[in-house]
Amino acid sequence: MIGYATNIAIIFWVVVWPILLSTVNGVLQVGPALVKHARSVNLP
Repeated sequence: MIGYATNIAIIFWVVVWPILLSTVNGVLQVGPALVKHARSVNLP
């Protein structure tokens, strides 16, 4: 039987990838006008 720590690791691994890929996809879809505006107001 799989241990408790292994179950947590598997759940973490399965949950992190969709969040990471969605974040990367969202960042790549930001328009250049929004990036320019963010830079003009000194956002990181």
